[in-house]
Amino acid sequence: MTLPNIGRPARNALLTVNITELKQLTPFTAQDILKLHGVGPKAVEMLTKALEAEGLYFAEKSELPFSTPFMVVGDLGCDNAPKRRVVRDYLIASWMQDQAQLTKCLSEEVTIETTNSESHHGLEALISLRSVSPEQISSLEIKQILSHGKYASAHGKVTKHDGSAIHFAEFQTFESHKKDARISHITIY
Repeated sequence: MTLPNIGRPARNALLTVNITELKQLTPFTAQDILKLHGVGPKAVEMLTKALEAEGLYFAEKSELPFSTPFMVVGDLGCDNAPKRRVVRDYLIASWMQDQAQLTKCLSEEVTIETTNSESHHGLEALISLRSVSPEQISSLEIKQILSHGKYASAHGKVTKHDGSAIHFAEFQTFESHKKDARISHITIY
């Protein structure tokens, strides 16, 4: 079940998030796919028809708890892992630069360390460390989230509209072992 001939820009956009077959589209809504730079309504219409011909469909709703201006793919299912959910939501909100959502995930006194051993404190500092505005982002791929006790880590890739990519790895420490704890320390690579 290969992708139909949707044009080079749309095909390349899907390739940036590793979608090469029709069945890989089913976890996403049509609106999610439209967020990819290079995918337009005509390509989504063609994909919809190709999916239906195979008895497949786009998802009816996103599995994310809030709307994003860019497509989010990867390790998104958190099942029964509250801290993985917090890390997922924090990553999305930080690239969106959404202070309201970040407040739900981070402690007020969050400390952020960067590769040059600088320490930064607070939400505004975290937002200023993101090197790209949400309007420049086509997709966020969360490759993996691991959590255990007070600790978590995640890595992934941000693809900009111009096709360039930012790879990241982060390590998070939570305030406590409790399932409703917020992130208190972040190391960003």
